[in-house]
Amino acid sequence: MRTARVVPTLARCELLREGRRLANVRVWAWQDDEAAPVATARLHFVLGDPVAGDA
Repeated sequence: MRTARVVPTLARCELLREGRRLANVRVWAWQDDEAAPVATARLHFVLGDPVAGDA
């Protein structure tokens, strides 16, 4: 990775796995070249049942 500058930053995410209770997502951000990211993340979301009354 390289240092980010004060220019527009783009990002992309990829859903790696989605189950009944968990979702795994990978995210990476770049500025000029997508092959040279300035930040990356791996996220693990706990999925829950919707609460009654929420729209």
